[in-house]
Parts: sequence; C-alpha cells; structure tokens
Amino acid sequence: MNSIATTKYRAGLRDALAQAEPPILLMCYAHMTGDTDYVETFRPYIKRVRAYADNIPQAMLDDLHARMERLLCDTPGLTTVDLPPSDLKRMIDICVGEEVPEAYVPLLLADLGLETNDIARLPQEVDVSDRFPENFRMTIVGAGFGGLCAGIYCKRAGIDFEIIEKNEGPGGTWFENTYPNCGVDAPNHLYSYSFHLKHDWTRFFVRQPEIQGYIAQTAKAFGIEDHIRYGQRASAARYDDAAKHWVVDLTDKTGQTQQIISDGVILSCGQLNAPSIPKIPGLETFKGAYCHTAQWDHSIDLKGKRVALIGVGASSVQVGPGIVNQVSELFVYQRSAQWVNQRANYSREVDAGTIWALENIPNYARWYRFQLLWAFSDGLFPALQKDPDWDGKGLSINPVNHELREQILSYMQSQLQDRPDLIEKCTPDYPPYSRRPLFDNGWFDMLKRDHVQLVSTGVSRIEGNTIYGEDGSANDVDVIVFATGFHASKMLPSIEVHGKDGHSIRRDWGEDDPRAYLGITVPNYPNMFLIYGPNTNYAHGGSIVFNIECQVRYIMDALERMASNGSRQIEVREEAHNRYNDQVDARHETMIWTQPQVRTWYKNSKGRVTTNAPWSMLEYWRLTGAVDPKDYIFS
Repeated sequence: MNSIATTKYRAGLRDALAQAEPPILLMCYAHMTGDTDYVETFRPYIKRVRAYADNIPQAMLDDLHARMERLLCDTPGLTTVDLPPSDLKRMIDICVGEEVPEAYVPLLLADLGLETNDIARLPQEVDVSDRFPENFRMTIVGAGFGGLCAGIYCKRAGIDFEIIEKNEGPGGTWFENTYPNCGVDAPNHLYSYSFHLKHDWTRFFVRQPEIQGYIAQTAKAFGIEDHIRYGQRASAARYDDAAKHWVVDLTDKTGQTQQIISDGVILSCGQLNAPSIPKIPGLETFKGAYCHTAQWDHSIDLKGKRVALIGVGASSVQVGPGIVNQVSELFVYQRSAQWVNQRANYSREVDAGTIWALENIPNYARWYRFQLLWAFSDGLFPALQKDPDWDGKGLSINPVNHELREQILSYMQSQLQDRPDLIEKCTPDYPPYSRRPLFDNGWFDMLKRDHVQLVSTGVSRIEGNTIYGEDGSANDVDVIVFATGFHASKMLPSIEVHGKDGHSIRRDWGEDDPRAYLGITVPNYPNMFLIYGPNTNYAHGGSIVFNIECQVRYIMDALERMASNGSRQIEVREEAHNRYNDQVDARHETMIWTQPQVRTWYKNSKGRVTTNAPWSMLEYWRLTGAVDPKDYIFS
C-alpha cells in the first residue's frame, strides 16, 4: 500500500489492528522496518503465551497501531528487511515471552519461507523428472494429510504417482471420524500445510467438517484429485525380488480385485486407524445399539436414551459434551482420571479483524504459526524430561512439570469448585503429559449436569442392557459409545506388506512392535517409505502435519539422491536402522511416557513406547533435514 490507500483498506486495517495479537504485530513491524530496538521496549510486558494474557500499556498499543497504519498505508515500496540471526533471536524471545534456544532461528526462517529448499513452496512447477529413471512411478496408500502431501511433492518433482484411498473422499481419519463435536485439539492455523495456509478458518479450533473440507480443497488446489483412486482398499503390497518392483493388490467394495505395479510405495496409513473395542464379557448379549467414536453410526437415535460413554480420552472429551443435551442419562465410565486443561481460544470463533490481519499484514500468518508452534509444542518439551533428583512422589517429574500440574489442577478445581466429589474423581494420580493432554471442551460443565454420572471404574461385564462396573455398580443403558481409542502399536493392520527375501512386516514387527529409521524406512523393504510411522507421534502438542512435511521432504530427498546415483532403489542399512531405534529407546527412558505406573496407548504390550517421538519438533526437523547416503544401500 502507499499514500493513496483506499478508505476500505484503512478501515480493514484498523479493525485488524484492534483484534490482532500485539506480539505478532511487533514481529511484523520489525520485519518491515528493522527497528528491533522499538520491539525491545515491549519485552517487560509480554508474558509467556501459555499465560493467556499480556499487560501492555494502552499508550504503547496505540503507538504500535499508529506506526503500523502509517507503515502499511503511507510507505511506498514496502519490503521485508533481511534481519541478522541475532535480531531474529531477540524477536523470537519477545514474541513468545520467554527465552528460546538459538537453534530455533533456522526453523523460523524456514517456516517464514526465507530460507528453504522446500519445492512445494515455490509457485511454479519444478520438474526434476529427468533425474529419475525412465517411467519411474510411485504408489501412495492413503489420501489423508500424509498421502496428499506426498502426492503434492511427487507432482512438483515430476514423478508419476497414484494415490489409493479406501474411502470415497480425501481426509483419512478426518473423513472417517464424524462423531458429534469431533474437531481438532491443536490450533488449526498450525494444524495445516505450511505451503497452503488457510486464513479464513471460522474457529481457532475447528470441527471435523471444516478440516476435511480444507484437505479436499488442498487436493483440488494442487491438482491431485485426478491422481486418486477412491473406494479402493490396498490389501497387500509385495516387493518382487526378480522384477525389482512393487505389486499392490486393490480390492473395491464389491470385492473386485486388481493389481498395480510401481517402483516404490509410500504407505500413509497412520497410527490411529484401527479402532479398539475392548473385549467385555457379555457384550454380545447387549440388547441396545453400540458404536465406536471412529465408526460413528448416524442411524442411532440418542434422543431420550440412556447412554454409556466408555473411556475418557480425547474423543470422549469431545463427544460427551456433543451428545449430553440429547440423552436422558449419561454414564461416563472412567478407568483412570485424565488431566483436562484449558486452552486459549479453544471455543472462540475467528473474528473478521484477525482474518484480515492473516491475509493482508506481511508475515503475520507466519509469525503466528511460529508462536503456536512454540507455545503448544516445544515450549512444553522441558516438562517431559525426567529429573533424577526431583522427588515428585509420583505426581510430577521435574520442577516445570510440577508447575504445569499445579496450573492444570488449579483450573480443574476452579471448574468443579461446587462439586468436591468430582474434584476427587477427576484428579489424576500421575504426572501431567504422561498421557495425551486433553482440553476442556465443556467437559467439566457436562460432568456437573444432573443427568450425568461419572463412574470411576472400568467395566467388568455386560448382561443384557445392564453394565456392571468393576466396583460392583450396575446401570441400565440403551446405547453404548466406545471412546476407547485405537490399536496404535499394531501399525499397518489392514495391509499385508512383504519385502525382499521373504520378509514380511508382521513377522518383522510382530503384533505390536513396529520400528523404522526416522519412522520412515525399514531394512529389507527397498523403495518403501512410511508417513506417520513408528515413533513419529507428538504427545506434547504441536502438529502432526509439521511432522508429515518433515517426512515427505526427507522421502523426496531420498528419491532424488537415489536417482542422482543412477540407481533405481534405495534401502536403509540395518545397522543404521538398529542404531536409530536404540537411540529412540534410550531417549524414551528419560521421558515421561515410560512412567511404569501409567497405562497408555503409547506403549505396546511389553511396555515399549512405539508411537511417540522422543524428540522435540526442532530435533526431528533437523534429523530429517537431509538423507545421509552412508545410511542407505543404492542399487
């Protein structure tokens, strides 16, 4: 903009400045002027993001808004200033209200798009197909966030590819999970592709239809729709030793089968795709209807029904408040209590001023993403590290974790102050973040309703319409909702995968002990790559989409290095794979998830953590930054 800024633009800007977050505006101002000394004057007033509020004097805010208006409306030729790393480090600290390691500066630069070789960020097609062998082709299984990202990168690189999807539309878990109140518990401005930002989200934490719509819109925007086969289940993927290619068996809904052949496969099936319904004695005698949250039966009428909600995990915290107004009685079965915290903006709609700022103020959306990345992921990482000298009596593992415990407990008590009986039932006896963190979506208000009963026990058996708790309680119900999670450690459960020399995933991994180098590659499976594979889940917050992009960039680097060597195949060396997994296990021993007294889906039947990454987001970003050729066999 310049001195002839339109009246409409000025009005939009003023509304945006009134709604925008001051720390983010400061970062944008410094990035356009280079005046980091001005930004420094705000440091004393900006608290940690998780503190939920800043204390900036109104006069300083007015001055900032006036400066931004002059800058954006009256400055010809406005550009972004190339700031030195030392200034960026100061800005990062001020933005999030606490000291951040200097190592995060390169990550910030990459996410801002200032220093990146991310081909998906470039506006033009980048055809590198001449680097690959003639007719080189990839098969991608799954059209969720991971599979679409892989397809976008393959298309940009000029690699022929096809995506196989069992559902009738894209989205993966976001296509399948349609239970009431289903939505994200990570901020969707972060839980989205870095190369395809969406500014006009209706909420800061949106519901399932909007996320699924974003995924579908992304597929169309990048021209991926024509590459997807919907309604086709990949039932098997076999490496042909003689032909040195992969054969994928497909089955449609009618039972018709066919095969496709390709040079490599990318399996983007995820960790949370096999719903787990507990084997409760007598379930077969239940006379009512039941379903799992991940397989929601929309034909079940809950109005006026007595409903049992079994489980108090992430989906339960959402579906419970989503159905409480329909049912006559709701019995919530809780085997063990969960930490349920508040989250800034969790129930808020995104106002028009914020949308305008995201769309029009240079770098506002990028700095906002970085603030979210730190505040809701790596800023929490120190709370997950065991301190051998800390005596938390089993309730916390270090001083930071103890501070978090006290903060969450204070919030829970404030929500349940008129129900001391619920405070006792809802207070966990283990450290926060030992399990997946949950966020209050009306959960405590629901528990206090007159027709809701929290049953602090597991289910022992079912007889007809009566559910018996392990404490001897008995409740008659008409409907059972299982919010009981997934068989997370049994990865790739619906597809038989066979590698070279007779190897099979089920034999190599057993029932529930998956392992992969960086969660991506496995020895004896040439040109096979995993997305959201073993030990790639973030349990301290953040965004799995961030991890997916790390993995896909790594896969593309692997394929390009393979091609540049004049090879057709790349396979991780067993020693590299084993060394990495030894490092994963050793690092997990220092992490909170290995608390022996805590049952969690993060662990397999032998207690090994198979789902979670022991790394911070920064560490994994650096680990997947480039392929080390010494770790691979090229042929």
